Amino acid sequence: LRSAGRQTYRNLEIIVVNDGSTDDTARVVEQVALADSRIRLLSTPNRGVAAARNTGIREAAGRFVAFLDADDLWHHTKIEKQVNALNRLTPQWAAVYVLHYIINSDDEILRSCRPDVARGYIFARHLTFKYVGNGSALLVRRDVALEIGGFDSSYAAAGIGGCEDLDFELKLAARYQIEVIPERLVGYRQYPGNMSSNHLPMGRGALEVIRRSLAANPQLPQYATRSAINATQKYAFWEFRQARNTYLSLATIWSILKSEPSFVVRLALEKCLRLRQHCLRLVT
Repeated sequence: LRSAGRQTYRNLEIIVVNDGSTDDTARVVEQVALADSRIRLLSTPNRGVAAARNTGIREAAGRFVAFLDADDLWHHTKIEKQVNALNRLTPQWAAVYVLHYIINSDDEILRSCRPDVARGYIFARHLTFKYVGNGSALLVRRDVALEIGGFDSSYAAAGIGGCEDLDFELKLAARYQIEVIPERLVGYRQYPGNMSSNHLPMGRGALEVIRRSLAANPQLPQYATRSAINATQKYAFWEFRQARNTYLSLATIWSILKSEPSFVVRLALEKCLRLRQHCLRLVT
């Protein structure tokens, strides 16, 4: 809330959707709102992140909407730079994203995100490279967000929530151009227990997002389709491995093996190297 309230772009409406929380979220928001009249609290039954964001989009009065997850931070210039960027462009440019840092629970920077960026019609590339990276990095025209149906609640209903951001971004990118500000203006928080650490649904959700996106866009060239599937399977494999789900790990690595045998060879070499390093430590 403080990082949203301290934006250099002052003409903000700050909508907090209290999605059926059982802690003191409502009390904290009401206290902060005493000093900032732009803050508005909406309390709903727990329905998941997609439904909560859709509530915020519908209630918003402005031309643009931006999303800030409860555990992330915005740099104080983020919204101003994004609004200025879109105001210079035609309506066919529907959204703008920024880069981010990974931070821990103490607001300390752990590492930077990949510096890869793309702008314009990025749909085919975004399927593989997933440039936006997190839900707190995007600002989008509100009318476009409504036009594409907002965020899809069916993932959470199926028990594979966590990749609704990617689904939303791909629907945007399939129809509109997207701009980028290549500056790290978001602190994306990762710690045990937050949504991004739920490895099993994250892996399954990513695979389903790409499956749906490819099915909805059959005109894509085969090389783009193969690249998207291959990259997402690799991501899912690491998620399944961290979740210690042997069946899904093996099933995914088998799929990868068919198209990229060298990936499995690299895994084997990395494991051998780790074992060697472990043995050397024991010897020394």
